Amino acid sequence: MKWQDKRVPWWALAAGLIAFAIIAGMLIHRQNNDLAMLERTYENVNAKRIVLQYEQSEKQREVNISSTSDYIASRARENGYMMPNELHFVVDNPEVLTNHETLGEVQLTTVEPVQEPPEQAEMPEQTEMPAETPDEALTEQTPEETNP
Repeated sequence: MKWQDKRVPWWALAAGLIAFAIIAGMLIHRQNNDLAMLERTYENVNAKRIVLQYEQSEKQREVNISSTSDYIASRARENGYMMPNELHFVVDNPEVLTNHETLGEVQLTTVEPVQEPPEQAEMPEQTEMPAETPDEALTEQTPEETNP
């Protein structure tokens, strides 16, 4: 028998084509799923990149601002530091600052700047004075001294 005399049955050919189509469809579906996953990953990474760029620009802006002397002075004031010869005002009742009818009731007290104590070598010798008892110190105060 010659090769040309043999024929392939039609059902075998149809089964082979169906199998080929199923395998090709599965491969194409898998590639589409992988592509969709990669696109989602790309979008997530791109969104993170944009957020990081924004944060970087904010940090750079903070660095640029923080190098100015005004910023340093304001931060120092927030932490309780004062410039030499500067007065510090303390508002005892801040709730009246928002009520325009009672602005005349605002009470301010001033705090003197803390001065460094002179070195002991420079201090003149002091004569000892008799120590007051706590009761004597309280009796000498006037009512004006007790109320700020």
